[in-house]
Amino acid sequence: MVKNTANTSSKFRHENICELMGVCFDATPRLIILELLAGGDLKSFLRESRPRNTSDQRIQMVDLLDMAHDVAKGCKFLADNRFIHRDIAARNCLLTKKETGRIVKIADFGMARDIYRFARLLSKRW
Repeated sequence: MVKNTANTSSKFRHENICELMGVCFDATPRLIILELLAGGDLKSFLRESRPRNTSDQRIQMVDLLDMAHDVAKGCKFLADNRFIHRDIAARNCLLTKKETGRIVKIADFGMARDIYRFARLLSKRW
């Protein structure tokens, strides 16, 4: 599983895809080494940024749209390279930082698949 995930992750270079730095098969458990994204995962960030009351505005709509756009750009890159992630969730999206100017990157390619691997076996639609 780790080998397949690392192999899949190593194929992608994009600003919205978490970069694979290396793997370690010598230790148990086996390790996948990713770029450091100090902002943590998107799920935790959104929970921490949730307004406590109606007058409290911790995160702006434009920030939410920017983060959604980052995820969409990452998904488009994967689709353009014939892959689907199959587990897009806030827990699998990581932030470069928590402050303004953050970039969201897609991580965890354990379920990603080449959508055209078996394309020759599929019937053609005319």
